[in-house]
Amino acid sequence: MENKQFFIHIVIPVFNTEKYIKKCLDSILNQTYKDFDIICVDDGSKDSSAEILKQYSEKYSQISTIFEENCGVSSARNNGILHCQNNGYICFVDSDDYLDSDFLETLVDAAKENNADVCYYGDCSILGNDRISALLGPLLFGPLRGPVRKIIKTSIVKQCLFNENLTVGEDFLFNCECYCKANCFKVVNYDENGKYNVNYSENSLIRSAISEKRTVDFFLGWLQYFKICQTNSFFGSDVLMQLLFNQLAEEYLELYGSYNFKHTSYKVDEILEAKKFIKKNKIFKFYKPETKLQKVKKIIYIWFRPFYKLIRKVFKK
Repeated sequence: MENKQFFIHIVIPVFNTEKYIKKCLDSILNQTYKDFDIICVDDGSKDSSAEILKQYSEKYSQISTIFEENCGVSSARNNGILHCQNNGYICFVDSDDYLDSDFLETLVDAAKENNADVCYYGDCSILGNDRISALLGPLLFGPLRGPVRKIIKTSIVKQCLFNENLTVGEDFLFNCECYCKANCFKVVNYDENGKYNVNYSENSLIRSAISEKRTVDFFLGWLQYFKICQTNSFFGSDVLMQLLFNQLAEEYLELYGSYNFKHTSYKVDEILEAKKFIKKNKIFKFYKPETKLQKVKKIIYIWFRPFYKLIRKVFKK
């Protein structure tokens, strides 16, 4: 393994993005910072994505492609991580997105100046260069929940990996685990998109239909996020603590209103344990709803719980 301190491994999971993958790869090849390689992991694409990746791999020496059966985005990212051979940093890019030409250079310059383990785009008027701010990011800004828009030291990423048992929520949970192992952080101020441009294609997770499984996994992801922060004594930050209590309560209410305990078998044991955790840790005692709707939902759940699901269905109609 070469010791290249600021070498960047760019890991791209690919699934049926033939319309976008060329623009994605071209935007990376055109970066002003050149000390990188690109590891594409095709997750069993059914369109021409795999053929496009073969063509680019043959043409450009810094691009390599791994082919796997369809196992999901977390498996693809983990596969890419395992093929990162140098020290330095890992940067995740989704195959339907593209980068501004100075995306990498801006992050690397900031990492060099600050000897940062994690360097990411965020709002400097709110977030500081510390672990608590990094943990706050996913709670305050939706775009910071994903693994993109940042570089993280390879040595840290290889200790974490993505949870392949979650269909959603694995990304912010991965971030949380990385942040707990990092010592030095640097946030680079956002422009409109953080130099990272998103295409919301039909294959984007953000467009995936809401289902019971996704609702369960999203809740379990935030539950684990809460537990990690609790275990590592990060509740010294009142802001982080309150946001986590609020997030967990709101996700639980969403789950409680849609999960059918009598007619489902999906992660029943985990949900039952989660219910005990919610009660033991008095989540709803510390939950401070911000909107009128959230306040009403809390009141109904606490005082009229047997009717919560029925009232929720009526309001959804």
